Amino acid sequence: EQNKLPPQSLEFEDAVLGAAMLEAEGTETLLRLLNKDVFYLSKNSIIFNAIQELSTEKAPIDILTVTRKLSSKKQLDVVGGAYYITQLTNRVASAANAEFHCRIILQSYFKRELISLGNKISNSAYDESSDVFDLIDYTKNQLKDLENYLITEKIKSNNEIIDEVMMDISIADSKGGIIGYSTGIPALDIGLLGLRGGLKYVIAALPGVGKTSLAKSICIHLAQNGVPGIFFSMEMSEKQIMMSCISTMLTLDNVNIQTGKVSQDDMQRISDLKKTQFTKNFYIDCRSGLSPQEMRTTVKKYVQDHGIKWIVIDHIGKMKLKGNDAKRMSKEERVSEIASENKNLAKDFDLIVFELSQLTKETMKNPAARPNLGNLRDSGAVEA
Repeated sequence: EQNKLPPQSLEFEDAVLGAAMLEAEGTETLLRLLNKDVFYLSKNSIIFNAIQELSTEKAPIDILTVTRKLSSKKQLDVVGGAYYITQLTNRVASAANAEFHCRIILQSYFKRELISLGNKISNSAYDESSDVFDLIDYTKNQLKDLENYLITEKIKSNNEIIDEVMMDISIADSKGGIIGYSTGIPALDIGLLGLRGGLKYVIAALPGVGKTSLAKSICIHLAQNGVPGIFFSMEMSEKQIMMSCISTMLTLDNVNIQTGKVSQDDMQRISDLKKTQFTKNFYIDCRSGLSPQEMRTTVKKYVQDHGIKWIVIDHIGKMKLKGNDAKRMSKEERVSEIASENKNLAKDFDLIVFELSQLTKETMKNPAARPNLGNLRDSGAVEA
């Protein structure tokens, strides 16, 4: 095992560097997708740096300019001289496949990084003095950095963005001014212009006022209209959530459902719900004390497997940050961090995120006053 060579793609390293010196398209692709650290051979990293510097200087990039740049930095002999630079361009005909070649290089780089990370984790796990939560946090952060590098989406052109804006205008006009999904509550639709992916909606109230019921009613409407999502409840069980949904949809008294005072006809109506859009599109997760990372992992799976468009977080005060860093934070700092992660969740997966929060008892001192962001319990930056 120890005699194995690390994963590498030397012929593709040569190809992308050669393509960058042949065509502007090859240069753009190289600099957009790679950096100096992904190359297996150090001399190829040096050549990449030379190309990057020429690009920054807005100088032409070809065999001669790259050779001159390396010579001026006294690095030409280190990379194998002008002969090696020339050989790079001889190994590729054009930049047509540059992006494909870059991604193969990235595959090898990520494999090397995973091997290195695995060794570090293994050594730390054997260390009696290491804290397991710190080790888990370190592993998650390192993997997240690698995952973020993989997301190399092309930046949209202004023309593409204008086309999307025009499409939104047309949709809004056809739906009476509503851009996104309907909440099922006309007055709320007018105020919000509909529910849109990528945004976080904070629903805040004192305990027992009905913030969960409001979120549940909106999401029942979404599910019934073919829009799937997950209801994360850290206060209620799956059965409690489902009983409440049944009560709302069939206009049955929730107490009667819980005490079994339901007619045979209503039992049949409850059974018939199993064949509806609601049951296909309304997912429930009632794990207690979820961390932002645990929620992100679940959301990512459901986006990929079921195409979910919304999530409910009931409520933010019940989510937990894990690891030693969290222990050193105040309650307000922890809530702020969780709120920021929830907003990122909406943006990264283009989701509608309903984040439920409680108001402070101070709100009750002046019932006539309209609550504001400062009235959010342990708010920090819940609205962030």
